[in-house]
Amino acid sequence: MLLFYIRYLKQICKMDFLIKTIGNNICFQVKHIGDVINIAIIKSSSITLNICNRRAFSVLGNNCLLVLLPFFLLCLYSCNKTIDKSDSYINADKDTLSINSENKSSKVKLIFSGDFMIHQPQIERSKKENGGHDFDYYFKYISSYHTDADFSIINFETTISKNPPFSGYPRFRVPHESMTAIKKGGIDVVLFANNHICDNGDNGIKNNIFYADSLNLLYTGAFLDSLDLKKRNPLVLEKNGIKIGLLNYTYATNGMPVPNKRIVNLIDTVNIKNDIVRSKNIGVNTLIIVFHWGEEYRHKPTNYQKQICEWSIRNGANLIVGSHPHVVQPIAYGFDNDLKSPLVVYSLGNYVSNQQDLNCRGGISFSIELEKTLNRALKYKNGEYLITWVNQHDEGEIKKYTVIPSFIADTLYKNKENHKDYFKFVENTRKLLKMAPIDELSFSKP
Repeated sequence: MLLFYIRYLKQICKMDFLIKTIGNNICFQVKHIGDVINIAIIKSSSITLNICNRRAFSVLGNNCLLVLLPFFLLCLYSCNKTIDKSDSYINADKDTLSINSENKSSKVKLIFSGDFMIHQPQIERSKKENGGHDFDYYFKYISSYHTDADFSIINFETTISKNPPFSGYPRFRVPHESMTAIKKGGIDVVLFANNHICDNGDNGIKNNIFYADSLNLLYTGAFLDSLDLKKRNPLVLEKNGIKIGLLNYTYATNGMPVPNKRIVNLIDTVNIKNDIVRSKNIGVNTLIIVFHWGEEYRHKPTNYQKQICEWSIRNGANLIVGSHPHVVQPIAYGFDNDLKSPLVVYSLGNYVSNQQDLNCRGGISFSIELEKTLNRALKYKNGEYLITWVNQHDEGEIKKYTVIPSFIADTLYKNKENHKDYFKFVENTRKLLKMAPIDELSFSKP
C-alpha cells in the first residue's frame, strides 16, 4: 500500500522518493529538481526532520502534506524498533542523509556568544538591598541553552573591580558578581582580547584572570605573563577525543597601554602565524580564531576584516568568529565539510548591554558541532544561530536586562503591539542573514 502511494506521488508530483532500511534504521528521502528533504527516524520516540535546502518547502507547495504522509506511515512502522541515535549522521558533502550502523562517531558542541557589557545603568539596576550585586537573572531564560553545549564561549568586554567605584562606558570597572553570573548561566570560556581589556589598568587584567580561575572558567586573549600565554595560547578545548585550538585577538586597546608583564593578543599577522604553527605542532584537530574587529554599528564587514579573514584561512584557520561592531554581521558559509573551506561569522552583535539603538539591543549566539568518525575524519555539522534580545524594562517577572532567546520570546511577548522593537530586530536580523524565518542554518551546499 505504501509503495503504491509513493508511485502515485512520483507520477503526479514529479518527485523522486527513496526509502532505505539499514539494520533498525529507516531513511526516507524526497527530491524535486535538486531540492532535497531528508527525513530520518532516529528512534521510535525521537524523529528528526532535516531540510537540506531551504527552498524545498516552497517547491513542494500544496503537495507538502501529501509528501509527508508516507513519512508518518513510516513512523508508525518503526514504533516497535529500537534505534541508536549515534548511528546516524548527516553527510552535508553530498546533501544526503546517511545512516551507517558501523560508523560510530564522537562529537563536541560549541556555542559562541557576543559582547557581554555592563554599562552604568546596569550596575545601578544590579544593586541588592543588603549590599552586593545580582546579575544572575540575565541568564534566567537562556542558561539551559548554554549548558547544552560542551563549551559555551563569550566575549567578556569589561574588567572586574574588587571594590567601588564602579563605572560603565568609556572605562568599564564592574562588580565581580557579573562573572559569577556568567558561570552560573552556563558559560565555560571567557574571551579577554577586546578594546576594553585595559580600562582598569593592571588590576583589571589581574582581576579578570583571578575571578575566571576561581570560578573554573577557561580564558584566553589576555594573560598574566609569558608562562600564562604559553599555557593558554592557543586555549585547547578537548573532549571526546576531539582537540580544538582556540585563539583570540583584538584590533586595539583604545589607546590604553598594556601594563608591564601583562600580555594582550593584538591582531598582528606575524604573531598569529606563529600561534597557528604552534597550534598545529601541539596536535589540535581544528583551529578556531575569534577576532575583535570591524567598524562599530556597521552591518557589513570592512575590507580589513575580509583581508584578515582570508589571510587566516590561507594559513590554517578552520572557523572564524567576530565581535566588536555591536550589531550582527553576515555569516559566510557553504563549505564542503572537509575543513578546507571554512565558515566565517563576522559579528555576533551584543549579548547584553544598555545600548539603545534597535540593532544593538540584541545579537546572535552561534552553535556548531564537530564530529570525528572512526576513520578520523573531522566535520563541522549542524550549525545554527539563535537570535537573542535584551529586555529593556521590567515587565512582570521579566526583569530589565534579561536576555530573551527567540525560542521563548513568542510565549513571553504575546502582545506584539507592545514589543514592536523585538519583532523588528528579529526581522532585520533574519533579512541580514538571508534566512527563512527559522533560527537555523543547515550546512549543506547552497
